[in-house]
Amino acid sequence: MNQAELLVDLRDARTVARLIADTPPLADHLVVGTDDTGSGLGLVRWSLTGVEKAVASLRTDPATAPLVPREPPEEDVDVLIAVLRGLARSAYGGWNPVIDRDHDIGAVELNPHVKIAVGDPAEEAAPAVVRLVGAGYPDGPRIGVADARVYDHPDLAGRYLGQPLIGPGPFLTKAPGHATIVAGTILRREPSARLVCRTVLVPHPDGANTSWEVANRLLAFLRDDVSVLNMSFGCLTDGSPPLALRRALDRLSGSVVLVAAAGNHGESTMPAAVYPAAFGDVTAVGAAGTDGEIAPTTPRAPWLDLLAPGVDVVGPFPPAVALSADTAPTAFRSGYARWSGSSFAAANVTGAIARLIVTERIDAFAARDRLLEEAGPDIRPFVLEV
Repeated sequence: MNQAELLVDLRDARTVARLIADTPPLADHLVVGTDDTGSGLGLVRWSLTGVEKAVASLRTDPATAPLVPREPPEEDVDVLIAVLRGLARSAYGGWNPVIDRDHDIGAVELNPHVKIAVGDPAEEAAPAVVRLVGAGYPDGPRIGVADARVYDHPDLAGRYLGQPLIGPGPFLTKAPGHATIVAGTILRREPSARLVCRTVLVPHPDGANTSWEVANRLLAFLRDDVSVLNMSFGCLTDGSPPLALRRALDRLSGSVVLVAAAGNHGESTMPAAVYPAAFGDVTAVGAAGTDGEIAPTTPRAPWLDLLAPGVDVVGPFPPAVALSADTAPTAFRSGYARWSGSSFAAANVTGAIARLIVTERIDAFAARDRLLEEAGPDIRPFVLEV
């Protein structure tokens, strides 16, 4: 049976359930599974079965056929949402319930906006180990890293709070070094930063985490007192922004500066919005090359706020483990790797914000605004070309 998930605002759930029960094509075919209430999101997630049959019936029923989009989206659940909104508008004077489907957020190795381009740097390119602060007790601002699992590396020793770093292998993803390079890039900008690393992207058999899962994991940062949250991940949608992610960031944005990768799909003529970067309260960062110009993979899009180094970024990589062209583990001699993408540009901006907090004695929001207004030579505002 066709199965999907529907996210509904807790305040609207009873009304949406009534609309389903009172609409024969839905009542006859759609089965709503056990409720799953997200902690702190104000949403409920329903598992749905019979969606395909329900949508087929909606298309032929005279009462609901006019509500089916003329150019239906690919997912049956999106047709269902469109009809539910139409029914609500008709029954309640134009009112729309807050509903959405659950969106996939690709794991690092499959995410279309985190491209794998790993290479072993020349020996002379390997950076020096980041200087220690207070014999392993950093005293700078707390910086959140929401990513895949961060693995152990000498550059990161004593530089983190939260989940412990886990040593070499066995690696549960095809891109085990992604979060490690992100963390190392932040510390290169500000060595005194105290990292709070949380795994929000976990290994899945199908390679994807859902927006519901990631949103609930992001809420854990509310307890961590972080000043900045780095999110080097994203998801593309074919319509509205992901509701679950929006709710999680609503909880965080009042006290935390949010930084996210703007995407690596710049080759597209009309680049699609990547979330969370495309949200207005998130600082979206794209990759710049060594010449300071926008990288070809960075989308020229209105949600792009800053450019930062993101091409051939050298950073710490799990020792003795790397990726070959076919993503199979191979030996790395140096313990460092080159990787390109907006993920690492975002980490550079996060680290620059942390550095301003320390050197200028200002808060994270003032530091972010300083970068947006008076960006330095290697981090500059992006002006959309006319």
